[in-house]
Amino acid sequence: MKRLSPKIFFTFLAIFFGGIIHFILWGVSGVVSFEVGFVCFMLVFLSLFLSMNSRLKNTQEEFNFSQKLTLGLGVSFSLFRILSYIVLIVAIIALIEFSLFNLYAYMIGVFISLLNSLISLSVSMTR
Repeated sequence: MKRLSPKIFFTFLAIFFGGIIHFILWGVSGVVSFEVGFVCFMLVFLSLFLSMNSRLKNTQEEFNFSQKLTLGLGVSFSLFRILSYIVLIVAIIALIEFSLFNLYAYMIGVFISLLNSLISLSVSMTR
């Protein structure tokens, strides 16, 4: 039997327990706001990681200022990153439109997603 990756395990754990805690505290609006914050931040962070990883994997030499600027602009305007920001904006507008947006739950979702990314990164670096 194949073991579950620690990154996937921590992600599912954070989504599950975060959803339960937010449902107890704020009901459905808390759960939905938490999940939107968590998932949308993960999408933005994943798109940044994938675009930066593919750009840096191709080059190993030092960059001068103009090359750094070009690399930064290329990463900022990657298609996957723009799509993830569009998903984020549409999700927040939908939450506000249906009166489900809870700022505290949303910000906690973003913070837990950041912690999840850092924990997953530290676990993968220690292996």
